[in-house]
Amino acid sequence: MIRAKPESYKRLMRPSFRLPFVVAGVAIATVPLLWFSKTTGATADAQPGCPGQVTQINQAARQLDFSRSTAATIQSALSTSHLRGQTYIASSASLEQQVFRVHLNTAGRERIETALAQANSLLADQGPELIQAQSLVASDEHSVIEGATEIDAATQALNEGDCRMARRIALKAGWPKDSPFKELSEAARLNVDASSKLDAALDLILAAQHSVRLHGGSGSALR
Repeated sequence: MIRAKPESYKRLMRPSFRLPFVVAGVAIATVPLLWFSKTTGATADAQPGCPGQVTQINQAARQLDFSRSTAATIQSALSTSHLRGQTYIASSASLEQQVFRVHLNTAGRERIETALAQANSLLADQGPELIQAQSLVASDEHSVIEGATEIDAATQALNEGDCRMARRIALKAGWPKDSPFKELSEAARLNVDASSKLDAALDLILAAQHSVRLHGGSGSALR
């Protein structure tokens, strides 16, 4: 039976993504409540004739800033997950090639092949989740770019004292939104799911690698 490396060793090989992105998902879900429960009195004082428009534009600007920074964080995590997946795929392929070159009996070879097949299945399953998450982040980024342009124009109108025009432009922009971070929250969740599958695949690959090395193989890129 294939045995995995000690838990302390596996922790060195596995980045800790799950907790940060569970926290991120919770934060994304709760932040809209914070946006709509707070206003910025300093700007309102600067434009006393347009308090409603000031509040609207401030909320939109805060949402846009948060979306922009959160999208960048999730994008970084998705890139790391993609890199992990490519590394594990290459490692699994390397081990599969070595199985028939090491001194293993039929039962031992079959156990390693089964472990690698399970790992490959997990790696295949997480791929579409990362693609979907990437699409959601891209959609959010496009919305933010368009929204930021409109809100800048609304801010200019506000600075010129044209309250009606500021409100009209802000409404056209569609910001602030009642649920502004729905896409990002889903993208974060998909990355957590993909990371869980990557973790499980890593366990199987490390176990297979351990057996291959015990029987004279060179292992893989994983150390």
